Amino acid sequence: MPKVAKGGVLTPQPQAKTVEAGRSQQSQSKEPTVPSALFIKHLDKELHEEDSCKRLPLAAILVFAFISVLSLTVRNWEAFEIEQAFIFDIEENANFAFSSFMGHKDLHDVNNIADFWSWMRLGLVPLLVQPKHVFSEGNLRTGLPPVFSYGPNAPLPAERGYLMHSELIGGLRMTQVLSEQSTCRVQSALPWFCFARKYAPRPFASDFFPVAEDDRHGEKEEWLSIDSPVPDLEVQLLDMEDGCLSANNEGRNCLCSVCRSGQPWLDPRAEKVQVSFLVTHRSSGLWSLVTVGFVFTAAGRIWKKVDVRSQWAYPYQDLEGNLNGGLIVAQIVWLGLIVEVVVYLVLGLRRVTGKLVMKPAEQLPSEKDHPLQSRSSVAAEALSNLVMGSPNKVARKWIDGAVLVTAGGQTLQWAVLVGSIGRVSDAYAAGEPPRAIFRAMEDTLGTDRWMMYWNALHIVVLFARVLHVMSGQPRLAIVSNTFSKSIVDIIHFCVVFLMITILFGALGYVLFGRDVDQFSSPGESLWGCMSLLFGELEWSVLVEARGGRFQGIAFVLAFTMLVSLVLINMLLAVIIDTYCEVKAELAGGGGAGPETLWSQSAEIYDRWRGRVRGERLGLSDVRDSVRALLEQGQDEISVSLLEREVFVTKKNGEKQYISESQAKRLFGVVRGIASAGKADDHSEQCAESLLHHLHGGAHVSDSNQELRPDISSLEAQVAELTTALHEDRERLMRMESLLEQLASFPSPSAREAAPTQRQAHNSPRAVARRRELQHRPLHAHTNPPRSVTTGAFCSNC
Repeated sequence: MPKVAKGGVLTPQPQAKTVEAGRSQQSQSKEPTVPSALFIKHLDKELHEEDSCKRLPLAAILVFAFISVLSLTVRNWEAFEIEQAFIFDIEENANFAFSSFMGHKDLHDVNNIADFWSWMRLGLVPLLVQPKHVFSEGNLRTGLPPVFSYGPNAPLPAERGYLMHSELIGGLRMTQVLSEQSTCRVQSALPWFCFARKYAPRPFASDFFPVAEDDRHGEKEEWLSIDSPVPDLEVQLLDMEDGCLSANNEGRNCLCSVCRSGQPWLDPRAEKVQVSFLVTHRSSGLWSLVTVGFVFTAAGRIWKKVDVRSQWAYPYQDLEGNLNGGLIVAQIVWLGLIVEVVVYLVLGLRRVTGKLVMKPAEQLPSEKDHPLQSRSSVAAEALSNLVMGSPNKVARKWIDGAVLVTAGGQTLQWAVLVGSIGRVSDAYAAGEPPRAIFRAMEDTLGTDRWMMYWNALHIVVLFARVLHVMSGQPRLAIVSNTFSKSIVDIIHFCVVFLMITILFGALGYVLFGRDVDQFSSPGESLWGCMSLLFGELEWSVLVEARGGRFQGIAFVLAFTMLVSLVLINMLLAVIIDTYCEVKAELAGGGGAGPETLWSQSAEIYDRWRGRVRGERLGLSDVRDSVRALLEQGQDEISVSLLEREVFVTKKNGEKQYISESQAKRLFGVVRGIASAGKADDHSEQCAESLLHHLHGGAHVSDSNQELRPDISSLEAQVAELTTALHEDRERLMRMESLLEQLASFPSPSAREAAPTQRQAHNSPRAVARRRELQHRPLHAHTNPPRSVTTGAFCSNC
């Protein structure tokens, strides 16, 4: 009780301060709060987006650095020009069937064994081995020198020279692979042999390459020395052709090393024949193995192909012989960024396992008292970190690990390749026999093939890393999210597309298999359908098949209508529909849309500048403080709690608390997210309540059938919009407008008075009421929907 003074005046008591403190505590208890878990989730999202935005430039630079390393190492633009010169020269200039100075046939006209020997003796050998200068057609002057000199080291033609700038190494190697003898299907009284050959309508490129030694059956290998005179080489080829019969008749030594039994070198059982020679381009240092392959099919056809595979002798030098500085810089940048990936991955594991691995043994808790914090559990925590956590973090760790694995494999393979090409140069400089040089070059090309696979795999992993980093930026994540959300529909579409393609492939195989090369086998038929889909196969070829024009036109029209026009457009519709959904989700119902790349960069810069000036705390520090409060049982967060409990300790021991502006800004964003989530749940409950009421209410009498069409149409629209609330928040606003219009209809008990209401429907007051409803804000509900159980108006909705 207050104490009365002598003058009748009340004197203040100390209890007033207690009352004021109670009022302050009561006002604090009414302060708005948000869930701590939602606050941490928002901070995690912001940190992920910030980390992705900061890592995007480094990820892009890593890709471009590796592409630069490949470009300057492989130098395909130079190797392609040299290789194509070899192929063009062999295909066009190795001629036979001469009349005077003109050869009328080339490599593509080799169709039997006699053509093969004519092409070898009159075409290829004179083209490669040119001991004297070749003059123009019809120049029969005498006394001309065989070699012209353009300087002390510039003779023309040069010894072992090829195409003026290259040098032949060793000689020509001729090999053949024999097929096994098989049983003839048709028996004959005549002596006949059948061989197991392939019925290849069109051999693949790998069919022309030499197979492994353990798969060769009775291989014959013959060498032609390029240092021998051309007449001796021609005699050797004639001996190989007739099996040394002419040498025995003439009483001279046979020059064919494997033909002494009287059988020709080219066996009728031959399945593959290859003529190879090694060339080095002296100006650029490119070693090339040129192989002319012949494949003999069981049908009697000979397929021909020229294959050139090359490797640089000095990959770190340019054409002038100087050190390639651009390659050195690009490789240093690439290796530096790979080290950055290693550091990033190690720090991520280090952050999870804590500082336990850095502490001495006496400072660690024992396994008996704290088994989860002992040193023996550090490795388990580090391993579990690779498979546990948020999907973004787990995917990032696995992709970074794949980057390190492919980079390590590529580096080791590169070291092996450099050593292998060095052995080729050493073998040539040491004067080893041609067979040893050829074997070293084949080993180098095999290593280069594995190097190509490692490079391709590393590029794929690097681009996967870029796509994952871009997923943290809302605008850039539209593409990756579209693909990830539509992948299930795309897989099911591919199943349907594959079945229909197989159907048309089988039809094409049956109808056109003996007339069109693209449909000559079941496997080729699938590629034939794909060629027809993309316009590479002319439809006129199918129309002119032996079956007639009708079946060709019907096949083309059916395939074009069903596959090209229907299925492909369905695939585009699936992708575009998912793209619109992803874009609407990222927009969040607002008109501004997702955050742009430059606005996010400006926001990150503002945060960094605020931390430097001491005006802000890092989002990671705020998240750790809020997480500590959540572990202490603080499920709700308010602004005052943030200002009082969120701080970071500096190196000098001083505590820096979060500023009021930053606390209010973060709290306002999280509160907006929470309010939006509650609004979505609230609107869904209202829609469900209204639909139950409409479908479960009193029936409309016969006199009120005129009102039913409007109600039914609005019911259908509400049902449709309700199912799409979680995908498009713009539909939510439209649904609220429809709810307002539905709420204006009479209750079931009042529908008996419908005739009277219809009379007043067109009154001025009703018209003004409808206009007012049309222009009213979407969230202003004058008549809320009725409850499901009682039929009364639902005040909570």
